[in-house]
Amino acid sequence: MADGSKQGGRRGGKRPPPGRSGKRPPPGGAGKREGQGHRGGEGGEAQPSGFNPPRLAKAVSLPPSRPQYADAWTAVVTPAAVNLVTVGHPWLFSGALQTLDAPTGADRDPGGLCVVLAPDGRPLGLGLCNPQSQISVRMLGRLEAEVAPSSLPTLASLVVSRLEAATALRRLIGRPAPDRTAYRLVHSEGDALPGLSIDRIGNGASVLVSAASGLRMLPIAADWLMGPGGCAFVIARAAHDAHPSEGLGSGTLLQRGTLGAEGAAAEAQQVQVGQALFSVDPTGGQKGGIFTDQLDNHLAVAGLAKGRFVVDAYCHHGGFGIQAALAGARRVLAIDASQKAVEAAQEAATLSGVSDRFEVVCGDAVHLLADLAAGVGAELGRPDLIVLDPPKFATSKDGLDDALRKYSHVNATAMSALERGGILVSCSCSGRVDRITFLRMLGHAARRAGRDLQLLELRGAAMDHPSSPVHAEAHYLKVAICRVI
Repeated sequence: MADGSKQGGRRGGKRPPPGRSGKRPPPGGAGKREGQGHRGGEGGEAQPSGFNPPRLAKAVSLPPSRPQYADAWTAVVTPAAVNLVTVGHPWLFSGALQTLDAPTGADRDPGGLCVVLAPDGRPLGLGLCNPQSQISVRMLGRLEAEVAPSSLPTLASLVVSRLEAATALRRLIGRPAPDRTAYRLVHSEGDALPGLSIDRIGNGASVLVSAASGLRMLPIAADWLMGPGGCAFVIARAAHDAHPSEGLGSGTLLQRGTLGAEGAAAEAQQVQVGQALFSVDPTGGQKGGIFTDQLDNHLAVAGLAKGRFVVDAYCHHGGFGIQAALAGARRVLAIDASQKAVEAAQEAATLSGVSDRFEVVCGDAVHLLADLAAGVGAELGRPDLIVLDPPKFATSKDGLDDALRKYSHVNATAMSALERGGILVSCSCSGRVDRITFLRMLGHAARRAGRDLQLLELRGAAMDHPSSPVHAEAHYLKVAICRVI
């Protein structure tokens, strides 16, 4: 399905060998980095065991006139981290801070407002601070001039202004629309609301909280969504992969309004994407109930499906397969190991009017693809378009090599099953697998399958998932559309 490295040291006086252990850490950063999680949560950062938060009030040279903020943390970054802030990276790791001063007032809970300063006292930006997290400050925006303590903006005013800006951006790109009633309204750091992701699901909102900063902003966001945002309900859940240092717990964090005509908490909402209809349960399941990051890709791949036998592996709600059937695929076989996902995909096929050419199977995708490669069910012919959208295989740095083996195996199996000249759409939502590594893996998989590969297009998350170009961790989703010959 389609939610760093430690600094190398010298041993015995020798340089570390080439490879991960010899890489330099990111500028101003320290410890591991992880992209947004996927297929069950976003924004959870794997943090090293034995992590210690930055020491408070290290000795640095600062102008004596530096303001004291009663209601905000004050962070002074290292010289190397200044550019990290000014070019728009949204995270400051513990190693990027020279000092971290607690507010002089009473509020010192995680997720509080933080003024970020350069070593010379120059203001750089505002963020939200959690001294217990490896990501000590999550940025809200840059500052061009000093902010006096008396004129420091409130968190409520910042959150509301960013919600309004996010709404304006979605209108600019056509969200919502009569044929698009599910979309990402707020994409965490990409909309300067770090730790908070909001999907519009029909007439309501499903919110995923992945950090203490998001938990702080949640009540403000919920008030706005139920008011100016025009939502009939708001349901917020904690990301399953959020680090314990964020203090989120698990399960539902907030619920307002009612779902459905009767107000039943588990009643699904019907949403439309193009000509496809889906029932989405925002109270359970993975992420917000539907993978909004893939919706544009579902439609793009459907343009290649006319007249083809399509396999939608790891189908979840069947988004790729349903759109392919609507675009004229002669047959669609959807596969998922979850019985709940299989039932949701079958329901979507019925709602969308394509159940006559849409078959869904509950089972292991790799085994079924291997059967197709071996000619089992040969009377149906080989598929000539296969979509692979597996779960996040790489959940930690230590598991990266194993994850790449899994990706290679499933992709080689799919290539072997394809008719020559067929189309493979291969997805990865693992933030630890960068694009270069992902494409190399596809090349190795093609060699294993005895096939040649032509990359036609490399896509990412939908347009309503904005991100900073320097925030590589946010570019987690890779969708490679390839011709296999």
